[in-house]
Amino acid sequence: MRSICILLTIAFLSLMACSKESIENTAPDSRVFGIWENPSYQNDTIIFTKVGAKEANSYFVNFKSDGSVVERKNAGWCGTPPIAYSNYNGSWEMKDSVIHISVEYWGGLSEYKWKLLSVDNGKLNILRLQEKYN
Repeated sequence: MRSICILLTIAFLSLMACSKESIENTAPDSRVFGIWENPSYQNDTIIFTKVGAKEANSYFVNFKSDGSVVERKNAGWCGTPPIAYSNYNGSWEMKDSVIHISVEYWGGLSEYKWKLLSVDNGKLNILRLQEKYN
């Protein structure tokens, strides 16, 4: 009986001594993977629609599961129609609900910080926190 009490006490003390490690959520949300286009803007919020195939002459962003991103956007500085589009490669990661994107553009490198608001019914809602062009 005494040995059982000693074993229970040791087990209890061992459990009490264990500290709970905080694990930061660095894995991207798989619901973000895919091609998103037809952005509609509401102040700093952008709502994208998920599509299966890329439209040749429109903006889109393609979040890939390997951490790479393709953004189709203006091929030059002029935004007056007819607009020429080009694909630009980059990388992305998501920590908690903030998406960090680093992608090329015709003038150098652009860096975005977007907050994921929701992903549902084929819609991606993000809040633009920061956009820099180097």
